Amino acid sequence: MAPPAGCLKCRRDQQGCCFKRPRRRTSTRPRRAPKGVDRLSALPDDLLLEVLARLRCARAAAHTSLLARRWRGLCANLPQLTFHAACPDTLDAALAMSAHPSLSLLHISVPFHHGPFQSARISSWMRAAARLAPAELVIKNVIIRRDIGFGWEVQLPTFHRATSIALEVFGAHFVLPPAGDLPALESLFLESCHVDLGDLLPRCPHLRKLQITGWDHELLKVHSPSLEELDVDVRFQGLMIRHVDIVAPVLKKLRFASGSRPWRWSGAKEFTLSYSAPMVEDLNWRCAYGSDTDRFGVRWCLFNLTLKTANPLAQMHLQRQQRPHVVHSLSMSIGQRFSVSEDEDKYFGQQISKIIPVTNFQVLKLRIETKGHVYGAMMLHLLGMCSFIRRLRLKLYQEACTCREKCPCDHPSNWRNQNVSLTDLKEIEIHGFKGKRHEVDLLKVLFRSATMLERTDIYFANMVSPSNNGLEEIYAIANAYPSIKCNIYQVSAECVSYA
Repeated sequence: MAPPAGCLKCRRDQQGCCFKRPRRRTSTRPRRAPKGVDRLSALPDDLLLEVLARLRCARAAAHTSLLARRWRGLCANLPQLTFHAACPDTLDAALAMSAHPSLSLLHISVPFHHGPFQSARISSWMRAAARLAPAELVIKNVIIRRDIGFGWEVQLPTFHRATSIALEVFGAHFVLPPAGDLPALESLFLESCHVDLGDLLPRCPHLRKLQITGWDHELLKVHSPSLEELDVDVRFQGLMIRHVDIVAPVLKKLRFASGSRPWRWSGAKEFTLSYSAPMVEDLNWRCAYGSDTDRFGVRWCLFNLTLKTANPLAQMHLQRQQRPHVVHSLSMSIGQRFSVSEDEDKYFGQQISKIIPVTNFQVLKLRIETKGHVYGAMMLHLLGMCSFIRRLRLKLYQEACTCREKCPCDHPSNWRNQNVSLTDLKEIEIHGFKGKRHEVDLLKVLFRSATMLERTDIYFANMVSPSNNGLEEIYAIANAYPSIKCNIYQVSAECVSYA
């Protein structure tokens, strides 16, 4: 079925994927010489084709023609074709020789060292694949040539039988024919390639799952009445997505990850989000936000956002007193990292609602790398924009370092007199607490602001003893608010006291 042409590296790789080391004989009885007819070759064609399909390699199946004349020609009717590390010329010949009218699987993988390929050649492989009408199509490790004078448009035929298509064609821009649908397509995977989703998705009436990796265009538009799962990952360096438009009325699972570095993805000033997916139950939305400010004495950088559905136990706990609905949590990572831009200061945290699909989240998780600085003013600023939360989880990473003399981190110092509206806040959980003066002051502000607070759990940092670090002051705060249950834990999670 396939000519033996190929480079030395390909032949070495082919031997590794087509042949396995024979099993060692455990019996000491001598083998008997075969007698009579070739019973295996006497099997009907359908059964022989089933045997060849179990090899999961078109090249290995073709090699069986060396066993007997009876096997010759069977490979042309294989219901599945899998080409591992296929040489381009060999692949051309094999696709041309296949005579099966409707494959169950066509899997093509081309070694990277043979690329890149001109778009015309990749288009010819796509046309050959359409002729074989596979139910499942996989094309991997193909790189398009994008030099001057070479186009990167690849023709994407309509696959009438395909229920699953996976395309990993680096740098390709797939172009659809003027007419034709993919009526059976249920799952589509695109990696490092592009297609006009506004043209493609209306042709896929039964698409349920869409996965995109390495999207390299500014606009991502996903409108689908049937889509149930959407997974988008554009975290490759240098890729910038600026406009996301999602309309999926029956979408249940959504994962979105954008921006590997904050200075590469400058946040809401250049980003617009249009989102309508009321049925989502499993949400994970991550982006390197990139917002910084020095208005609080030292430069704080908000460099990562993660919005997701809360775990089932948290949802049950927060839904006791309200109607059942999906509970969302927003995580922010904050520290002294770097300056993202010169004019970002005035927008610190204020553009968050523009880059996440759900703004009425119930849980706020703050991860703060303090480096010994006072963080009360900065934290209260963020809480003022999230006054609707019901649970606050604060995780402090406090290195063994202290502020320099006359450090301006406690600016403005009047934050201790603030009142932040947190009327829905029921629970506070703090990890890495050291009992410093400014931390105790922050507790006072939180207790005073959260008028409906019911429970507070404070976990002291490692090597810090609660009895010597603000414990009496915490008692005094808790006694002033007898309706609040306050638990204090050592690093071992042992509850040492409560009020």
